[in-house]
Amino acid sequence: MKILSFVEKDIKYFLIILGVTGFFQFMFSEAFIFPSALPINIPAEPYLLALGAVSFYIFFVSLIVVSLILSNKIKGLLPIAIVLVASPFLPILHLSYLVYYGIEVFIIIISFATLVETFMKSDIRSFLFLPTLALVCLGLIASFSIDFYHDTLTTNYLDFFAASAISFTVYSILWKNILNKRSLIAYILGIVCTVPFIQFAHQMLTNRYIEILMEMILPSALGITIYNPSHIIYLVYILALTTFSIVSIIIKGNGSAGIGYFLIISNVFFGTYGYLLLFYMMLPTIGYVIMNYNEIKERNLLSLLSSLRTIRTSHKSNA
Repeated sequence: MKILSFVEKDIKYFLIILGVTGFFQFMFSEAFIFPSALPINIPAEPYLLALGAVSFYIFFVSLIVVSLILSNKIKGLLPIAIVLVASPFLPILHLSYLVYYGIEVFIIIISFATLVETFMKSDIRSFLFLPTLALVCLGLIASFSIDFYHDTLTTNYLDFFAASAISFTVYSILWKNILNKRSLIAYILGIVCTVPFIQFAHQMLTNRYIEILMEMILPSALGITIYNPSHIIYLVYILALTTFSIVSIIIKGNGSAGIGYFLIISNVFFGTYGYLLLFYMMLPTIGYVIMNYNEIKERNLLSLLSSLRTIRTSHKSNA
């Protein structure tokens, strides 16, 4: 634990590596696989796919390192990190169905315990993360359901995503100074980053062919299930809002929140497909802990409940 406490001082460097490689592996590995199969010319496609593959391996290792470091504060991350280390070797062992069943049940229990522990050890502002917490829990349940019962949860994932994006945007605006020079620069750059999404949405509204293509590509690239294809335009607007909030909060100085939230929204829906299941079951939970990193303080919800219990006990003894 002393080693983890020592390394935690330099956690920002590991988070930077995690964020950069996470972005590249999502753009050129996870999301890029689907449009790369289309009969279109993509410049330097083999190099981009190679970049995505290399980024994935660096991302995986850095994710384990960050999980081990943060386990000094959130104890539930330690068994998750151990499962992450063991997960690449599980297919070699040719384990039975029941063993995988037990592993996934263990992951769900540990993940829920980790999410609750993180929430209770965080500042009161973490209430704004409740929609994101619900989204992560939904992803865990959906992953387990599709793998063992071959049944998808018939729910509106887009509504959960929208609630999460809106609440995180509110958090990114309220965090620290709402209006100062740095905050204004953050908002301006965040708005600039949403321009491509707005232009893309305009193209979809005015070009039915592009809209039909995106109805197939975007849900596959993100992993999200959209039961009404006409709602694809809402997904683009939600992605614009998400981009604004992530860019804004990182520039304002809370990089862990931006990186953690990106890890959640870029991976939480992939678990509902059953692809790389163990990885996508654990990753959103780790992302939630990273998102709360700057909110984990001594004055947290747990200490508040303890104070209230002490006051209540003293009142009873005086009575």
